[in-house]
Amino acid sequence: MPFAWYDVPGSGTLSISDWQYFTDQGIYIFDAIIVLFDNRFTAMDVAILRNCARFQISAYIVRSKVSQHIDNMVSDLGGDDFEDNECAVLKAKAREQSISKTRASVVHNLQKAELPEQRVYLADSGTLATTVKASTQHPKRGNTLMKNGIDEMELLPALFAEAQRRRVREDNTRTTASQRAVQEEGRMEDEPDFEFIASPGESHV
Repeated sequence: MPFAWYDVPGSGTLSISDWQYFTDQGIYIFDAIIVLFDNRFTAMDVAILRNCARFQISAYIVRSKVSQHIDNMVSDLGGDDFEDNECAVLKAKAREQSISKTRASVVHNLQKAELPEQRVYLADSGTLATTVKASTQHPKRGNTLMKNGIDEMELLPALFAEAQRRRVREDNTRTTASQRAVQEEGRMEDEPDFEFIASPGESHV
């Protein structure tokens, strides 16, 4: 079953309402939507999630550029002046802090917006692309790279499973509608034809 990816233009600078952006961009037609954010979880991100709930479309919150963010945290803590083993320990600490702070921030923003709590995936595009490519060509190397990621290899299966579930549901809906149409047509064919016979002296129109 083929899958297509679409990158919808950013909405941060648009001066239109959230529902208008949602409909004008045709976001309501997709099987699943990724709400991608960097440093800030914006009001438009919240608006898109709210409209996803309205249209019953699964949305996935993804924190991007995770590797860069972790490296910046290590640098801010003076990691550039440490030995390799000390830097590795500091990077592991920065990684855990990044994960916990990001997830806490998303929980806070969802609660503030009165939206149901949902998972946030932390991913890095470079890690994701490299891991997927390596997994298809060199499975063992792909498994090693997977350990260096955070949520990359959990995000993809979740997306594909949701898209497939929606398509199967839509196919079943279409099949059910077709079956009903056939059944209705069959009932119409089985109904007896009535012929009106005019009584003597009456005209039959």
